[in-house]
Order: sequence, then C-alpha cells, then structure tokens
Amino acid sequence: MKMKKVFFVTYGGGHVRSVIPVIKELKSRGHKVSVLGLTSSVNDLKKEEIEFKGIRDYLNLFKDEEAQKILKYGDMFIDEHFDAGSGLDKFEIKVYLGMNLWDLSLQLKSFEEALKLFRERGRSCFFPINLMERILSFEKPDVIVVTSGKRAEKAAAFSANKMDVKVVRIVDLLGENLKIPYKATVCVLNDYAKANILSCNENLNERDVVVTGQPNIEPTYTEKHFEDFIKRYNLDKFDKVISFFSQPNIAYREDILVEFIKLMQKRPNFMGIWKTHPNEQMDLYTGYLNTLPQNLLIVKEEDTNLILSKSNLVITFYSTVGLQAIAADKPLITVNFSKNAHPVEYDKLGCALPVKNTEEFENAINLLLESSNSDARNLHARLREARKKLMPPAGAAQNIANVIEYS
Repeated sequence: MKMKKVFFVTYGGGHVRSVIPVIKELKSRGHKVSVLGLTSSVNDLKKEEIEFKGIRDYLNLFKDEEAQKILKYGDMFIDEHFDAGSGLDKFEIKVYLGMNLWDLSLQLKSFEEALKLFRERGRSCFFPINLMERILSFEKPDVIVVTSGKRAEKAAAFSANKMDVKVVRIVDLLGENLKIPYKATVCVLNDYAKANILSCNENLNERDVVVTGQPNIEPTYTEKHFEDFIKRYNLDKFDKVISFFSQPNIAYREDILVEFIKLMQKRPNFMGIWKTHPNEQMDLYTGYLNTLPQNLLIVKEEDTNLILSKSNLVITFYSTVGLQAIAADKPLITVNFSKNAHPVEYDKLGCALPVKNTEEFENAINLLLESSNSDARNLHARLREARKKLMPPAGAAQNIANVIEYS
C-alpha cells in the first residue's frame, strides 16, 4: 500500500484526545503525519510528545504587509483573550486571533465589518478559509482529518474539497442534527450516530459513514497509572467518588459548583472531583480554592478516564465525557438549567438522569447512589439497558486508521 501524507487540524479537549491515538497508529504504519495544533490542543500534544505546528509557524506564508496586519490585529485583542494560567504561548494566540481577523476582513472586504462581527459573536465567527487554503497548498496532504465543524477545522475541510484533497471527519458525539456541509468520509461512535448522520445529510451515502468507535472514549492508562491515581488522592479512604466534568460558557456553572461544595460538606465520606475543561478560564475557581472542603478536588490536568474508572457517579452538562461514562458503564447525571436543549441530551436517550434546577441536584445524586430500594434498582436497570444500546466497537484508533488508509 502506498504511504499517505495525512494532515490533522485539531482543537483542544476531546477533539485532540480523539486524534492522538490515530496519529500514533498511522505513524506506526509508516504514514507521514503533520499536525496543526490549535489553542489548547498543544498541551495534550506536548504531553504525548507528538510533533506539531502552531498557526505562528505559517506566518512565513504571508507577505510582509499581510504579516504586519495580522500582528497588529492580534495585538488589539490578545490581552482580553489570553489566559495567563492556560499554559499556552501568548504569541501563538496573538497570531491565531490576528490571522482569523485578517481572513474575516478579506471575506467581508472590510476590517471594520470584521471587527463588528467579532465583537458581536466572538471566535464563533471565525472561518479562515483563505488561511487554510494557503496551509494546505504548503503541506500538500493526501488526506486531512478534522474532528470539529467549527472555525479552522471547518475551513480546512472546505478548502480540502476545493483542492480535491480527501477529508476524514471524526464525529465525537452522537451526530444528532449535525450537518456536514462538505464531502467527507465520516467516522462515528456507533450505529445510532450513523443513522443520525445519514438522516441529516443527503450529500452522504451509506458508504460515507463508518462505525469505528471513538478513540477518546477508550482508556489508555496502565494498572500502575490507576494505582498511582488512587494513592495520589487517597481515594480508597472514601465510600463513594462523584465526578463533575465542567465546560466553558455555561451561565449557571457557578450555581452548580456551589451546590457541589454544599453536598461534599454534608458527606465527608464521599470524595468529589471537579474536572475543568481545557478551554475554561480558571478565574471562576480562584475565589473557592482556599475554602473547599478537604473531600473536594478541582483538577485541570488529570486523565479523564482515570477519574471515570474510580467514579461511582458522573455528572456533566453535555460534554463528550458523557459518552465516556456510558462506555465505562457509569451512572450519569446531566445538568441543564436553561430552556434550550443541549447539543446532546443523554437523558432523552435513557442513559442519564436530568437535573433542571439546584433543588433537584442533591436528590438526583442521592437517588443514583442508592441501591437498597426497588425504585432505585429499577432506575439503575433502565439506565444500564440504555447504555448497552450505545456501546461502541473496540479498537477505534485502528478502525479510523483503516478508513484513512483507504480514503
């Protein structure tokens, strides 16, 4: 088989953790792999010792006049859009902002219009199609791999279509109401996700959507990692472990944190682990760090699958971690205080207990940690049966690498 040049474009969190095992698998097979690591993805890529480029590494593709504009635009917003505690490179984020604003100015034929849109919508308005065409022209890949339908990843897929480069899209959630407005081979978690993708995308046929599983869901830790994790936090001293996986841009996040703190204060025999999202700014938590009960941790870097493995109960808003909890056969609570549906509603799939206000929070936790009465046992049985229906196939990284090879 001819070795391929594969170009990955990835954001952080579950996105980069989905592609890291695939990158390793492709390299082990002898394929040439290049990675564009965007925003917080670089932390995971460095941790896994995967070579990557940032946006700054493509600044030399621009004429001096263009580069000066990019740096000027980046300077205008870097201070309000850079979190010093993120571990990210400030110049990289400046160039990221500047390049996107430069690209938006070209599309709208006006920097003033680009500025207005950015102030209204923030980064969600970014779609750097001109930038990605330059990068792909330079990289010359046979295949590009993306995981997100947003910003640079979306622009990379559109650019690849225009340049007749194959696109493989890894869908991290269940594909509900997910439009994929470009030609791609789509890798999905399970049969349920495949049916969702096909029903929403007439441009895709049965062969375009492949059930591969999801690499981010599969644990990669060793027995020693697990033992060290338990010792690190003295988890064996507690009767139950409850984990909460947070996300940015949730208006009622602090309300839930306060309720979680109250619960842990009442239950010293429980351990609470609050895992922040890689893209969350930490300023919400600074006011609480010195007053947390001893049985509540707020962690940023800890391995998600290690936390899940020891959890008796998992709580989130709508994060991909919900799917990891389902695959790990863990009871799940989802929190939504708004009137709008989340992008993924695990409770509607029968896999989670929903919490819609602070009053329901503690009661839901008590119910799912209870097993002595028939109502609780019946609830657990229903949730377990629903989880079984969504279980993905094993060997996701190998399965996706196969798809890429034959693209």
